[in-house]
This record gives sequence, C-alpha cells and structure tokens, in this order.
Amino acid sequence: MAQMDSQIAPIYEGLTITVVEMTFMQSVFIGGVHLDGVSSGKIKNLLSDIIQMENCHILKCKSETYGHIHFKTENDAGLFFQRVQGQTFEFEYNDDPGEIKTISIEFFPSKEITILFIRFR
Repeated sequence: MAQMDSQIAPIYEGLTITVVEMTFMQSVFIGGVHLDGVSSGKIKNLLSDIIQMENCHILKCKSETYGHIHFKTENDAGLFFQRVQGQTFEFEYNDDPGEIKTISIEFFPSKEITILFIRFR
C-alpha cells in the first residue's frame, strides 16, 4: 500500500486519497488424507454432525483428494472458515464392508477476490 501511495501522491498533490481494500471469499478449499473415493454428499454428512452446513454446496470429484465448499454469501463462507480454520477433522469411513479408513479433512481459504476502492477529494 505504501508503494502505491508514493506513486499517486506526486501526481495528485493537494488531494486527499482514501484507499479501501475489501476481500471477498465465497468458497472454502478442502483437502485431506484418504478423501479419494469419498463423495461430496458423504463429506457434507460427516461435517454436518459437527458444524452447521447450511447455505452451501460441496463440489468434489469422488476420485480426487480435494474439493470446494461453495457458500451462498461471503458472510456465510467467512463465518464457516472462522469456525474450522486451523483444525483437522478425522472420521472413520466405511465404504467397503471389509475396509475401514480414517479420513482427515482440512480447510483453506479459496477464491479470494480483493477489490481496491480509491476515492479522490
């Protein structure tokens, strides 16, 4: 930010410059161990036992070890991420009757959009 102000100030000397930075995040990235073979519906069911999972949709290919939770609003995504940030959730998963796997799910911010609003007076 300081670099930007120093570039603008000489050009617009005498003006007041206000810079507002806003970040929007409408989805949360999920990743973990043994998530391949686990459907998005199963992940939502596992997580809904622990965390409120309203106003969201999980997009994950069953063959992948990652996915995205998409929320209706930035506020919903932000509130959800605040609740899960830095935590790892572990579940026992039994897709095959002879095999029980322990899967873990971690959460990371994704799809952040940063917008700068600059006002000159």
